[in-house]
Formats: sequence, C-alpha cells, structure tokens
Amino acid sequence: DPGNIQLLDSLDAGFTLQDVVAQGDYIYVATNHNQQELITLDMSDPQNITPVPGGIFNSEGGQDGISVELDGDRLYLGTRKNTGGHQTCQQNAELYVLDISTPAEPTCIGSGQVGRNANDIAVAHNHAYVATNKGGAQITAMDLSDLTNISVVDTYATPGSGRGVFVYQDRLFAGSDDGSTNHDLFIFDISTPGVLDLHTSLDTGERVYEVASDGDHIFVSSSVNDAFRVYDFTQDPQITLLASYNTLGACVDMAWDGTHIHLTCSANAQEYLIIGPQDPPDSYTTEGWFTRS
Repeated sequence: DPGNIQLLDSLDAGFTLQDVVAQGDYIYVATNHNQQELITLDMSDPQNITPVPGGIFNSEGGQDGISVELDGDRLYLGTRKNTGGHQTCQQNAELYVLDISTPAEPTCIGSGQVGRNANDIAVAHNHAYVATNKGGAQITAMDLSDLTNISVVDTYATPGSGRGVFVYQDRLFAGSDDGSTNHDLFIFDISTPGVLDLHTSLDTGERVYEVASDGDHIFVSSSVNDAFRVYDFTQDPQITLLASYNTLGACVDMAWDGTHIHLTCSANAQEYLIIGPQDPPDSYTTEGWFTRS
C-alpha cells in the first residue's frame, strides 16, 4: 500500500551504501568499503534483513562501488575511477559483470575500463550504457559480446557529468548535472546497438540526477525543490513539461516500478517518496512518504 509505508527492518552496515537493486529474496548494494564494493543481503524475512555470508565482491582496485544494475543472473557494478593497466576481473576496471546465479557467491565474469566514474548503468541489446564524468564521453556505450574484452564502442559528450541512464525499447534516456543553460536531458536512438544516435534533447534548467520513461512520458529527478518532473513525449521528438511536484529538496535517486515513482530526496521530513498517477490522466501526486526524523 503506497499510502501506508511501514518500516519492517533496517541495517547498520558500518559503511556507506551507494546504490541498491533487489531481485527475489536478495538485495545487492554498492558500497564504499575497500574490500566489499558489493554486498548481498537476504530479505527472505523482511523483518530480519541479514548479510549473506560470502555474498561480497572486492573490486581489487579499492575504488568505491557507486552503481549497480541487474539483468537476469548478471549484475553490473560500477566503481569510481581506477588507474593503471586493466586485467579482466583482476584490476583497474570501473565496470564489472558478475554472475549472481548463486547469490552467496558473486563471481566476476568480465570487466572493462570506463576511464572515469561509472555513475549509472543501463543494459540492453548486449551493450552497457554508462553515465560517467569523463570529459567528451559522459555517455558511454560498451560492447558486452565478449566479456573478456569489454570495449567502448561509442561516446557522447554532454555538458556536465552524466548522472542517470535508462533504456526503454530502442531509446536511451540520459541526464546530466550541468544545471545551467545547456541541454541536460538527452534521448538517443539505440536501434543499432552500441550506437549513440542523438534523437532529441532538452534544457530542463536544472541538474538531472535520474531519468526513466514509459515511452509516452519521461520522469526526471533533479536538484531543485520541485525535483520530480513529468514530461510528455507523445509528440516525439517534442518534449513538454506536464507536471512537477514540490519534494522540498533535491532528489538524487529514482526508480520506476511500472506504475509508481520511488524517490530518495534530501528533505528531512520526507526522505523517501512514492508518487503515482492520478485521475484525470497525466496528473501525479504523492501517495506515501517515509522519514526517520
């Protein structure tokens, strides 16, 4: 019930948790722990969340894990920038591909160099699309067809750092944190996998932290008080602001579950928000929120 959020359990990991994905009974978390850039949590009993013994991955380079993405039994872990020569699954990568078919034993099956921070990851058509802070390559496409030789096949330069990426069918939606008068919302045609063909873009006037889409709408979390915005995309390639919501602070992360938008925001009174569609169509409102304060 989105309108009745209840805390079932919590966990003090003792270090910073950077990004989270869940599948089945397990939660996978990117962290800043030098020997546990990925940890696995068992939530089969939601009132007793516990670390999975052995369910960790050490990226060897010691750089923080900052992003995670799931695709079936594969988990994609992004880290901060590493330096030096790359050796598959052993050193100096920023993108790791892990086999999580056994959650208690995440196993690296491939890795690749992004060149800077892998801020966010989306996977489609055997390619990874990575948002980075690398100048001239803020949006990077990487070929996953040979996991022993993951390579960059295309890049696109955005003003500011690439922050969020999301794939819907043959469209890649991306946001950057420019925050000035430059465009910061980008839609690419990726019908040719690995090719970043810019389809259209928009200056939202703010830093775009995360982006998602159902094809007809584009959902954006950003740096301002009305940090959740919905854009109409039915008149493709035209992008038109449809609705916004005052979140009382920036919203740095967002997930769309097919119906509702889940936001993590900076406001002390509502750090977690659930926003859902309403009647009449194309209107949105808060259905629930949660705070520990």
